[in-house]
Amino acid sequence: MIQSHWSKIPEEKDIRSMYPEHEYCIFDMDGTLIDSEPAHIKALQKVAHKHSSCDWNYEKMHDHFSGKADQDVYHTIDKNFNFRLSLVEFFSLKNEILLKEFDYLASKEMLIKDEIKNLLSTMYKKNWKLALVTASEDPLLQKILDYLGRDLFKFSLSTKDTERSKPFPDPYLKAFKLFGNIAPKEVLIFEDSETGLQAAISSKAVVNKVTWFNI
Repeated sequence: MIQSHWSKIPEEKDIRSMYPEHEYCIFDMDGTLIDSEPAHIKALQKVAHKHSSCDWNYEKMHDHFSGKADQDVYHTIDKNFNFRLSLVEFFSLKNEILLKEFDYLASKEMLIKDEIKNLLSTMYKKNWKLALVTASEDPLLQKILDYLGRDLFKFSLSTKDTERSKPFPDPYLKAFKLFGNIAPKEVLIFEDSETGLQAAISSKAVVNKVTWFNI
């Protein structure tokens, strides 16, 4: 079940007040630490329109694929619309578009909100043990770590680190082991998407739903 719902980016003291005994915290990336879902959907739309018979508009793409791992997105489109790209080619093209978009947004100071930077920095200084777990591909994770600061996190996991990604709980179960085989109930998870929330709930951790990037 979802324990808490955050509609605004909190300060560290807000999280500490609600969870005075916790010290382990995992953040999702897209839609949680960065407002990147629109960029993901636009990149997917661009690749799908050019290299398959899928002509869905932005809203339909978002409804079907928001928060889902790229591998699952590829197979769904390939099954229904015959992708003229291999999985590897799909990853490469979509990631190329996204990396350029991330660099552009960062140059305009639009990629990472100051409130997110302050939250992570304060949590780190107050000895929270932080991790980042995403259903995005590793090149995208590495780019965001460059902007956020790698030292903030004990570790980070992308789709390359588990055979199954979200909505399966596998990435979170691996994270618990990397934290030192701790019990799920000791870990806070912050997620935004339905697939991410499903994975978090299945992991038995303390789940926090975020909607702070929703308009």
